[in-house]
Amino acid sequence: MTEVSLHPGLRRLAAKCHDFQRLLSMLLFLAMSVGMIALMAMAFSGGGLLDLLLVGAIGLVMMPVVLLLSWLLRHLDRWLYRQLERADELLRERSPVAARLTPTGSVNRLGALVALHLPVDATAHGGPVHALLNPSFRWSPPPETESAVQLYCRALRPGEALVALQPDGKPLLGKVVDLASYSRQLRLWAGGSMALIAVIAGVAGTLLVGDYREHRRLEGESRLATASQAWPQTPAKVLRAELRTADIAKGKFSTTGYSPAVEFEYAVAGAIRRGATSRYCDRPTESRSDAEARLARYPAGAAVVARYDPGEPDRAVLEAGHAEICESAMAEREWSMMLHAAIIGLVLLLGAFVLAQHRKNRRLLPPQTGQTR
Repeated sequence: MTEVSLHPGLRRLAAKCHDFQRLLSMLLFLAMSVGMIALMAMAFSGGGLLDLLLVGAIGLVMMPVVLLLSWLLRHLDRWLYRQLERADELLRERSPVAARLTPTGSVNRLGALVALHLPVDATAHGGPVHALLNPSFRWSPPPETESAVQLYCRALRPGEALVALQPDGKPLLGKVVDLASYSRQLRLWAGGSMALIAVIAGVAGTLLVGDYREHRRLEGESRLATASQAWPQTPAKVLRAELRTADIAKGKFSTTGYSPAVEFEYAVAGAIRRGATSRYCDRPTESRSDAEARLARYPAGAAVVARYDPGEPDRAVLEAGHAEICESAMAEREWSMMLHAAIIGLVLLLGAFVLAQHRKNRRLLPPQTGQTR
């Protein structure tokens, strides 16, 4: 920005725009630096070639992201300066009109709604004109009480830009608004915010229900794992055994896990039955050699010993016990449930805040001519 060419009242805003842009650039640089350092630390701690390749791929993806964010910062800078240029034109080309500025108390992301009381001959209806002060320049906040201002505006029509100079010379930038249109904007903003909140809460709720169901399943398997140590034994025969793979979540990444899949048959009370549970709460392991070592104990056709549930003979397991595996898995699900519950709570609080703000802003809206609220 070129501050020298601006009206003296706008140079302070231009300087703050500079500071704002520098702060955003610094935050962007710090965020990207911390992200790259974290990725490199995770890659080197993993020590695998796949981790290094993944970091390289993420680095390539981040480059266009950085360029996009840099372009957005430049676009924001130009947009802010264009507003200052338009305000500068009004201050230099238009003659000021004495007015009284009265805050309505309605302040939101759209801006701060104020009433401008002008001389009777300045408006067609003789009543106050309402304006929305630009939220981009809230570092020049409107006065909390009624004050005299010098108003610069080409025409008092909705959508027209305006500048109001306060007694101390600080400018307030905004535009003339129609109350009915502003009220619709408030409803749209609140409706869109609540829709987004509902989507986030719905996703988090779905994940929470999934975690709860998995936790209940693990609880059941934990009880079976404990009880299986006292189940009667019976000879069994391995029908098929293979090594299965599955993805294991590892932070923001995933790695390949391995687990043995064993199918066997056994006889209870003269009836041949089949089972496929080698261990309750069995989870894939990153160590392929460990999984293969377990699988080697169950070659196809081998004679093994199974334990069956006397109350439900169709339920059997090859390796009794190991309830500690279930407890570890349940602890992970409990943390996940707490996280998703916290997200839902925060989102609901945010929704309550949005609704409260919307009601407050609606309540503070001045009466609209010919309309009742």
